Amino acid sequence: MSGRFRGHSRGGIAIAAAGAMIVLLGVLATLQYRWIGEVSSAERDRLRATAITAAETVAADFDADITRVVHHLGIPPGEIDPGRYLSRSAGTWAANVQNPEIVQGVYLAVRDLPDRPASLARVDLASGRTEPVEWPLPLSGVRAAIERSSQPPGDRNPRFPERPATAGALFRRPGVEIFDQVPALVIPPPPMPHMPHPDPDPGAHSHPEPAPSPWVVVQFDRHALVDVFLGRLVSREFGKAGELDVAVIRRGKPDDVVFRSRAGFAPASARAFDAEAPLFTIRPGGPAVGEPPMRMRRRESFGRAGGSGAWTLVAAHRSVTLQEAVDASRRRNLLVSSGILLLLAGSVATLLFSVHRAQRLAHQQFEFVAGITHELRTPLAAIRSAGQNLADGVVSDPERVRSYGSLVVREGRRLSGLIEGALDHAGIAARREARDFEAVSFSRVLGEAVAACRPLAAENESVLERDVPPDLPPIQGDESELRTLFENLVSNALKYGGRRGRVEIRARAKEDRIEVSVSDSGNGISPHDLPHIFEPFFRGAEVSSGVITGSGLGLSLVRRIAESHGGSVRVESPAGGGAIFHVSLPAAAAETGAPEEATS
Repeated sequence: MSGRFRGHSRGGIAIAAAGAMIVLLGVLATLQYRWIGEVSSAERDRLRATAITAAETVAADFDADITRVVHHLGIPPGEIDPGRYLSRSAGTWAANVQNPEIVQGVYLAVRDLPDRPASLARVDLASGRTEPVEWPLPLSGVRAAIERSSQPPGDRNPRFPERPATAGALFRRPGVEIFDQVPALVIPPPPMPHMPHPDPDPGAHSHPEPAPSPWVVVQFDRHALVDVFLGRLVSREFGKAGELDVAVIRRGKPDDVVFRSRAGFAPASARAFDAEAPLFTIRPGGPAVGEPPMRMRRRESFGRAGGSGAWTLVAAHRSVTLQEAVDASRRRNLLVSSGILLLLAGSVATLLFSVHRAQRLAHQQFEFVAGITHELRTPLAAIRSAGQNLADGVVSDPERVRSYGSLVVREGRRLSGLIEGALDHAGIAARREARDFEAVSFSRVLGEAVAACRPLAAENESVLERDVPPDLPPIQGDESELRTLFENLVSNALKYGGRRGRVEIRARAKEDRIEVSVSDSGNGISPHDLPHIFEPFFRGAEVSSGVITGSGLGLSLVRRIAESHGGSVRVESPAGGGAIFHVSLPAAAAETGAPEEATS
């Protein structure tokens, strides 16, 4: 009993530990769900911040080179040779930018009289010479804008003279205009220098009217500006921002796409943009006109763009919105973590199942030890008593001596059967290799098994009936094991059939198999015990209570032998009582038949 108590104690501890693990799994699942939600929110914010930072960096670096064009190629006040100034300034500008090839040409536009069109001269930046040219077709809009905005000197109101221009006035004055469709920049002329008030005396000395300053028109190379320069910036910044599609559109026009990072990306079809930044604008800060420009420092040299640019850079997560992508990632993380938790839960369930089986096995083993000890005690006591009487000479009559001898032989056979049953169970359980069976006479094997059980039937005063046709085919198998199979079935039916019971054995040939049934007239098997009846060491409630003796190995041997021969065994217990065991075994081929030898 102490062993059983220790087994139950260990099982209780294991069950308590498993219960604690289940509670811990619930806590872990809750914490993990909340943690994944927080991680997903943080990931969404990080991705959005990364996209916004990348968009602003691209816009700042792109606008920096555009702003430098204004700083370097604008004409300061009082410059008498704009061509040479632009030649010198362009050389300085080209040395301080990474992409001087974005400028396709520089022009000077002048309109000296209101009734005359604006003239255009191309500047050779290498020599500083200017050459009059006709207005190119792409710059027709620029020409119209200049002619609308230009004001010849004679039209100025003399009562409101201009203040003298100072360093940096070019950038601060209004009028720098971006023509993004060309693309081009138009830098207006500096303010006119201060002129003295005209003398009303016609004889007084008068100052000549100064020549008007030209407008500077900078035409960009669209391929170098957009495809090369802008494309390189987008690739550099958004290559680390995740699966984002990037496009540059004209301000407020998602259908008018200037640049796209992927051929199939349509900004107009995007449900939401993850990042936007104004692009192609003049940014405040930087060197003033006439001052040596500083080396470019990314994002520090120029301030944040004010207002809206001519273009807008937009970024959207590929195929879905950023929130949907984060939600999908969260679902994947939840599935993975749930799978891990399910594995842990499965491990706990397996542990509980193993503990339950271990407890049941320990109980069965205890019952087996108790049962086999009881079985061994009875024959040993009878043998010792008979031997002691024979040794002491108490029995001298030859007939009684033979009776005592038969008792010793019978009980010795019973002991041998118990030992052989235990050994057979261990041997069949350990044997896994394929064996070469031979054709065995079914009638002989069954007859020998029935004959071995007749003493038990006589002891119980039971009726043993056979319904076996004489022409059944042989069985392919091991004769000794098959004899053990049928002997265990019949003896089990005799024991559980009760005193003065009836045991019926029927056999029929069906196709290539032999179907055998062994039924008894006992109390039957309880539904609770029925699923476990073929398990080793299992004994039902009646057996455990000590009504019927046994080791709990007989039916386990029956199943193992049947399965090792390619057959099967099943049991049913009708409602009216009794139990019926059905055995199906493969028949041997016709040409390998063995002679039929029945034993009654």
